[in-house]
Order: sequence, then structure tokens, then C-alpha cells
Amino acid sequence: MSGAARGVADNTSGRVVTAGVASLLMGIVLLGASTSSAQRLPVPTTAAAAAPAADLAPVTARASRVAPPPVSAASAAAATQATGAVRTLAPALPSGPLGIPGIAMRAYKLAADRIAGENPGCKLPWFLLAGIGRIESGHAGNGNVDSSGTTLTPILGPVLDGSNNGDAVITDTDKGAIDGDPVHDRAVGPMQFIPSTWAAWGADANGDEKADPNNLFDATYSAGRYLCSGVSDIMNPQHRVSAVMRYNQSLPYVADVVAWALGYATGAVPTTPIDGLPAPTVAPRPAAPGAPVAPRGSTVPGAPTTPAPGAAPRLKSVNAAFTAPASIVVASPAGPVTCTVDLTGRTSADGSAATVTRAVVRGDNPLCGVSRTAALPWTLTPTGATTVEIAGITVDALGTRCGPVTVAGELTGALTPATETKAACTVRSLTVAATPALALG
Repeated sequence: MSGAARGVADNTSGRVVTAGVASLLMGIVLLGASTSSAQRLPVPTTAAAAAPAADLAPVTARASRVAPPPVSAASAAAATQATGAVRTLAPALPSGPLGIPGIAMRAYKLAADRIAGENPGCKLPWFLLAGIGRIESGHAGNGNVDSSGTTLTPILGPVLDGSNNGDAVITDTDKGAIDGDPVHDRAVGPMQFIPSTWAAWGADANGDEKADPNNLFDATYSAGRYLCSGVSDIMNPQHRVSAVMRYNQSLPYVADVVAWALGYATGAVPTTPIDGLPAPTVAPRPAAPGAPVAPRGSTVPGAPTTPAPGAAPRLKSVNAAFTAPASIVVASPAGPVTCTVDLTGRTSADGSAATVTRAVVRGDNPLCGVSRTAALPWTLTPTGATTVEIAGITVDALGTRCGPVTVAGELTGALTPATETKAACTVRSLTVAATPALALG
């Protein structure tokens, strides 16, 4: 961490969190973290000035279930123009942990609550969305949005024409309708969606019946939908890295997001690596007054990339459904049992992992007929040019749980546990049949 970043960490809060403390607190946090009274980050001066009326649209009524709270008379007066439409500033809500702007905090919690109703198995916490929101746009430029949650200044990523080192080349998919560029795509809004990904996952969350990537409420809810697709228990250490890497194919990015998520959950500034990830960056991302916010990073949700030399291994197929038969060997008190298990799932949008969402055991041995897989989904992660690991493999046989076990090895051979276990019942190996969707590239 640089001297400047260290100074920011010291000034932001008097508390820090280590990986060990964060891990101990996660069990409590996942049951319902509360906000802290940490010092608030400075609000950009642009939030106090109204934009020209010609560039603004009237604010419509919002659905009460998801609407931001009413705007105070003082805020409304400050934003009123002499002529034309009126655009009111975001209301002054209490800030969240470590200075999360109040309206951003509201967006993160509303999105997490809504996802909990739609996809409860994902267990998406608000603080993971907050971690992404901080890294992608500094919480929409420190809450630089109007009362409906729409950004007051553009938040645009770099043009994806390959000129920025490491960027993918993505030709236009929306005729410039979303990102203003009719030649190449670029990421847009507080959660940095590219147009093609927004077309698939974008949804309205502020009640105006329009899905807008520039709207903090819409973008945050849509990010939750994207993150939770095919994922369960997203903050489980076995799942969270691959889930966040779907959003951005960068391990340092994942480290920052996860560290800040845990920081927001505990109310303490992250300073140390978490679960072996690189050390997090703690420098803030203030918005430049009157200028578009420069988003963090060069990769964006759903953007295909060409791996650089030394880059993490990937699956050739992205966002592809697969069905693959496999042979599983389970050691039990009755001796080793070999069964067939039919695996069904989908590869991630960036090829960094595959999620097994269904696994059905069958076979001639009578024990195969009474065995059931458990603890799904399992996660397959490429670890090398020809090697993978599969985490979470669990089988229940007549009330006896075998696993969970992580197996690894050559994809074309038998995957075996890295360490021996003395449990009465355990998975000894898993051999997956060759399947195009799971080929390594």
C-alpha cells in the first residue's frame, strides 16, 4: 500500500480489520450486519449544483416498495430551475459504514432484500454489492445522483477498442443507445455494465418502469441478479472468488471487492489480504468535480477478454450449459463403491469457473440407488493448462454424509483429494467424461 493510500486509511477510520477477525465475524454478519458510525467520506461539490434544465428529465413517482425516500423541501429548492423540468438532488440520508453515501446504502440494501426474495439460495449480502459499488464507481461518485438514483454526471468506462492495455475489443451492440458510442461498447453507470450484458440482466428497481444502467437502484439490483445467476451461498469462500470474477476477470479486483465487502460488514477499514488474496487497495475514489467519473479497472461485466501471457487458466466455453457423466468412487465402511453421477451446470461468463447445479447418482450397485448428492452447487475451477479442481463434492448415503471434499488433478483423468481423510465415508475420486463445454483453453 502506498503512503498516500496508507494516509487515507488512517484518516477514514480509526479501526482496521484483519483477515482473521473478518473470518470470525462473517458468521454473525451473514445473519444481518448493521451499519456503523464511521466517518463519512467527503461529498463531491457537484452534488450541490443543478444541471441545465435542457439536459434533464422530470422525476416521476416511484413505487413505494422500492422508491428512495421523499426529498426534503430544502433539497428540492436547491435543485429547482427557473424554467423547464425540475431534477431534485438525492435526499440527505444517514451515511452507511465507512462513509457509504446514504442513497447508495439504500440501493444496496433494497437490492439485497429483493434478491433474497427472488433467489434466497444465493444469500447475497448488501455489503458485497457495496464492495463492488465502491470499486466500480466510488458509490456513484460518492452519491452524486438525483432523488430517483440517476447519476448527475456520466460514469463511463474506457472505449473498448483495444487501445487501453488489457482491454477487450468489443464492437458496438446497442448502436450507441446506452453508452453513446456507435462504434465500440463501453461500460456504463454506477455498476459498470456493458450494453450487451445490460440487455440480458438489466431491470427496473426504482419503479419508473425503465431499466437504466445509469440509475443506482436499477444498476445495483441488476448486478445482484447477474452475480446470483446459478450461484448459491455466494459469500462461501469456495464460491465468492469465482462469483466476483464473473464480474471482473482480475484477482486484485476480487481482493479489493471482498476486502471492502467485509470491511463494510464489520465497519473496519480492510488492510490485510483475505483468504490468500492480494492485499486490498484502500485509496478512495473521489469524483472529479464536474467531470465524468473514471471507473476502476478495464474489464467489465460480461466482457470477453483475451488472456494475457501468464493469465489465469480459463474454460474455452463461456456462459455455456453442460451435462457431463462422471464416475465417482466413495469409500465407506462397506468398502469402495463406484457409481455414475450425471453433472449438470453452466460455465461462468468469463470462463474462470463452472458451477455444477445438479448431480444425479446412478449405478448397478444398490448403494448407488440410495445415494444422493448434497451441498450443491459444486464449483469447478481451472488451475492450469490441463488441470482443474472441483470443490464441495458431497454424497449422502443412508444418512451418512461423505464430504465435502475438494478433488483436483488432470481434467482428463481421475481427480483425487489433495489430502487423505480418516472419515468413515469419503469421496476418493471423480472422473469427468470429456465434454466440449468443460474443455480448457
